[in-house]
Amino acid sequence: SYGVSDPEGFLRHTKGEVATVRFDDGGERSLLLAHVRDRATFETYAKSALGLRLQNESPEIYTVSGVEGDFSLGLSGDQIVLGTSADVVHFFQSPPMDQALVARMNHYEVPTTSAQIVTQTDDSPRIRSFVAAVSTMKKGTGNLASQVDQKIAGLPFAVTETTVANDAIERVTRSPLGQFSFLFSLVAPEQPPPNS
Repeated sequence: SYGVSDPEGFLRHTKGEVATVRFDDGGERSLLLAHVRDRATFETYAKSALGLRLQNESPEIYTVSGVEGDFSLGLSGDQIVLGTSADVVHFFQSPPMDQALVARMNHYEVPTTSAQIVTQTDDSPRIRSFVAAVSTMKKGTGNLASQVDQKIAGLPFAVTETTVANDAIERVTRSPLGQFSFLFSLVAPEQPPPNS
């Protein structure tokens, strides 16, 4: 919920895509990113509807009051960032994303998609596990060569597009190994991490 008790009212003040970013596999740490139609109108709405209080550390980070948990909202230009206070502060203090990482994230994305939800996932850990399992079956060792590990780390992110229709949910995934690495991980034993 990110501390938003009125999602429809909140979304009326946004434009374009609403994105979420997970910092961990369990989804316990995540941010919601969006853009506002009009910043002044949004600030008025947010102060009354969300009960925002300005934090001392930054003129653009507000605490969201009246909700369970520790939520903050950050504003920079027309961008909104919602999440825990620590994650919002970290977002604004982080340097811009490396262009190579952005290229990996957007490699399989289709700009003209009609999907309501687009999910980008770093599949490197799953592919690394797949390669280690195949290597173990073939050679009896699970250690990945440094060169192979570097190639895996540079693979594009997987993109899953989810479209909700009247009678079905359609999911299309594009990734370096598709669902094969996931299915293989279900039948192959878990491999210990490579020795450092």
